[in-house]
Amino acid sequence: MKFLSLLSALTLSTLIGAHTNAQLPPAQNPLQLPFLVSRSVLGTFAVESAALAQAGISASTENFATYQSVAIQSNHTSADILNALSSIHPSIGVDNVNDPLHLWLQVQNADGDILFYGNDSGWAVYGPGGYYLPTFNVTLVLADSIPISFSSPVSDAYMRYTDASGQTQGSNPLYVRGNKVYFNTDDVGSGDLVVDLKDGTHLVYDLRNGGRETSAVMLTGGHQSATIEGFVGVTVTGVTNIVDIVKSSNGIVYNHAYELNVVVPGNATVPVTLSIRSSEGYYPIGFMVRQRGTTNWQNAPAGSAINFGGTVWYVIPVWNPQQLSEPTPNQNGGYGPVTTTMENAKGAGSEPTPATNSGQ
Repeated sequence: MKFLSLLSALTLSTLIGAHTNAQLPPAQNPLQLPFLVSRSVLGTFAVESAALAQAGISASTENFATYQSVAIQSNHTSADILNALSSIHPSIGVDNVNDPLHLWLQVQNADGDILFYGNDSGWAVYGPGGYYLPTFNVTLVLADSIPISFSSPVSDAYMRYTDASGQTQGSNPLYVRGNKVYFNTDDVGSGDLVVDLKDGTHLVYDLRNGGRETSAVMLTGGHQSATIEGFVGVTVTGVTNIVDIVKSSNGIVYNHAYELNVVVPGNATVPVTLSIRSSEGYYPIGFMVRQRGTTNWQNAPAGSAINFGGTVWYVIPVWNPQQLSEPTPNQNGGYGPVTTTMENAKGAGSEPTPATNSGQ
């Protein structure tokens, strides 16, 4: 076994890159997270949070190895970090001096989260008195995720991304633990950081605008319009002729169901004529009729008026199956807004055209 010790000083540099976990000063639900706007800005905050430097060495035939930790003193500058790492002298015992040697360095904050990480490889050097470790040149890179602390436990968090027009294009969930959100450093300066605290607080930070907190916009006063697929509502108070063209294409008819709200006194009835045809020029061969609250359908012939009493009725055209059939589930896209003319009746429902009611 050969015992190797560090003979030459390490050559160190810092680079804003990526590796593992880090933590910046606690964010007490601030109005701004300025350290998340760019990698260079984030790196300066990470340097200020540095508290501990560590180094270790390994090899495939190692018999034993040591690693050391040194507290970072003074003002926590980049120079302080590099001086602390340079003062560390790990050693290793190997069975085969021809195997490569691997040095790793890392910088942690006071909570033990990694802020920077770097490594280099080399081979044992023979010199006076035996073998020695080589000179390693290490570039330290910034962590790839940063735990950001909030004032209370975090329920969940995610990054939300938008396109050039500002529309949301996707999101990426972030790992949370306790009151920490582990922010991915690749996301600096892009999108929104969304944080939900367990106390119900909802926080959104616009990382494209200085990391400023944004507020939800309450939208009110809108108008909602809707129709029911294929339904035509008609209020009948007197003699009525319903004129309608039902869409059809290539033997598929997007049928209508006519809901007649018949308003007449007592036991009186009123005749209703249904002048219906398909857009391809086909006419129904009859109608299915049902009173609301019942389950039985009655058949009525086409071409003549149907008498209705005062209640709600449903009327559905019946088409010649040799000419038209209703769509299967994957053909339902043909339904659209319904335009129906009711002569001598008031229209209601799926955008009918009101009648003149001249006969009432």
